[in-house]
Amino acid sequence: MSCSKVAGCVNTISDYSITKCIGKGTYGSVFKGVHKQTGDVVALKRIDFTDIGIPKSSTREIQLLMGLKHPNIIHLREIVVDDVSKENGSIPNHFYLVFDFIDNDLAGIVRAINQKMLPPLSCSVLQWYIYQIVSVLDFLHGSHIIHRDIKLDNFLVTNDHHIYLSDFGLSRLITSSSRLSFPAYAMAYRSPEILLEMQPYTMAADIWALGVLIATILVGRTLFVGTTDREVMVDILGKCGVPPMSIRSGLKECSLEAPIPSMRCIKTILEAGEGVFFSCHRDRDQLIDLCDRLLDLNPKMRPTTHMILLHPFLKDIVPPSRMRDITEMKQCDDPLLNLIVRNKET
Repeated sequence: MSCSKVAGCVNTISDYSITKCIGKGTYGSVFKGVHKQTGDVVALKRIDFTDIGIPKSSTREIQLLMGLKHPNIIHLREIVVDDVSKENGSIPNHFYLVFDFIDNDLAGIVRAINQKMLPPLSCSVLQWYIYQIVSVLDFLHGSHIIHRDIKLDNFLVTNDHHIYLSDFGLSRLITSSSRLSFPAYAMAYRSPEILLEMQPYTMAADIWALGVLIATILVGRTLFVGTTDREVMVDILGKCGVPPMSIRSGLKECSLEAPIPSMRCIKTILEAGEGVFFSCHRDRDQLIDLCDRLLDLNPKMRPTTHMILLHPFLKDIVPPSRMRDITEMKQCDDPLLNLIVRNKET
């Protein structure tokens, strides 16, 4: 996608009033804004033109968002550009992806619960969240698309508990000739095969990241920590037990000498975590079992999204109409901490 093609967009940023910056990324910033004519509140993702044009990740994101239609994928409303003079034919410095504005994301909800600003999530709410997350991943994987940036921050949550997956800049369409090697993913969410550069990796890397996401909800903090890939891998080995032979060969190739424990302790860690999930023991045990299966060191042994949807934890999903809304608690700078979940089951 060329600069001139984007510059040819009919609408410009002058159609919107920008209220504040709500985030920054590699290629630009995200702003909260209001459409002047309709009053719609939106999120404006500003992309900076580079010396070589539009960043490849932005082109990929636009193409995917324009082609993918699913109730749990964020809706791209339009693309607008900077105001430029039509007389001199100037190329704008930026263009903007316009999305519906959604107040909350899972990272903020987890943070708010940890800070006692929100009560723990009930079983029905968390089941509904995870069901939606797995459903959209099942749609992507069924369309031969790997997201490659699964993390709490990228799942937006409306006040009535609807989940939207965002940020498709790292996503890729997988073909028979695809060989995924770029690490992608946030470091804490990278799977062993990515950390050890065991190329190519597959959709199973998304499944591992999903396991890390669920584990974060269960324990209330990131499960695997480290400032480098090496440190994260050592932490994974310390908690996941004896690795399969494929992982052991990868360790040797990377000269990563790490003590290998004789027992896997993931379930013990998850059971001991205070986390942000409150429910009866049966529901918690089922979720821990699901998470343990997702965090298999062997990517070939991780369940597919279709298999996850059949897991006992995701049976008997409560319709959102029976759940209490997320409502404002008080005014503060961080909208994610303004909210309280009144989610005791009726």
